[in-house]
Amino acid sequence: MILNLENFPRKSFSKHFLNSVHCEIGLESVESKKIFDRAEEFKSKFLEIGFQSTDKVEVGTLSLEKKDEESLNKISHSTQFHGLVFKSQPPDKIVELNTSQLLMSIQNYESFEDFFPIFQKSVKIMEDTLTVRPVSKIGLKKVNKIEISGFKSIDSVCDIFNSNLLGGFRSGVGQLEDLVATQESFVFKRNGITCFLTLNISKKENNILVAILEFDCVVQKNTTTKEVFEQILSDINEFHFDLFMWSITKKFRELLGDK
Repeated sequence: MILNLENFPRKSFSKHFLNSVHCEIGLESVESKKIFDRAEEFKSKFLEIGFQSTDKVEVGTLSLEKKDEESLNKISHSTQFHGLVFKSQPPDKIVELNTSQLLMSIQNYESFEDFFPIFQKSVKIMEDTLTVRPVSKIGLKKVNKIEISGFKSIDSVCDIFNSNLLGGFRSGVGQLEDLVATQESFVFKRNGITCFLTLNISKKENNILVAILEFDCVVQKNTTTKEVFEQILSDINEFHFDLFMWSITKKFRELLGDK
C-alpha cells in the first residue's frame, strides 16, 4: 500500500509508551571463524562503549542418519558458533554480531539522537575489526506498548488510535466484553522504505486492554555504512514518526504532551 501521509515536524513527547527499539544492518556473509578469532578484541572494544558482558551465540543443528533400509534412524544434535552478543549493565542495550547481521536492541529508548551514536559506534567497531563488507539491508523496528483500563466501549480505544487501525473492533462481529485478542496489519511503502505496521490488542485480567503498536521498517538495498548513517536511517526514522503520528489521535497526542 502506498500511503498518502502527512509529513509531521519531529518533536519529543514528555510521556511516551515506546517499549523497545531494534536496529539491524544486514551484511554479506561473514565467516564465523573471523568473528570467533577476534572475540577478545571485540570484547575489549565494546567494553569501552559501555557493554560489560560478552557471550557466544550458538545455533543448534539436528542431523538424521540412516545407514540402511533396515536400521533405525539415528538423530544427533550439534551446536556451532554463530556470533557474539554484548550487553550493557543493566541489560537495557544488547548488540548481536553474527554471520549475517549486526543487530542492536534497546529497552530504555529516549530519542533517536541518543540511540544513533551508540549504534554508529557499534558498527564502526565491526568495520574496524572485520573487513568492511557491503550492507544489504537496513531495518528499524519500534515497539510501543500501553495498557488501557476502565474502558467501557470501543470509543475508549478510538480515543487513542486512528479508527482505520480498528477495523476488527468496529466491525460489530462481537461484543467488547467477549474480546480475547484482535490484530490489524498494514504494509506501507514510501521512497524505497517498506513498513510493516501492526496493532495487537488483547484483554487481560481486571478488564484491562493491552495494546502493542509496532512499526517495522526495512530498506533492501546494497549500500555502504556511510550512506546508512548519513541518510538512510534518518529517512527511516522520519517515516516511523509520520506513521506514529498518523496512528494515534490528536487527543492522545495532547495527552502525551510536548517535551
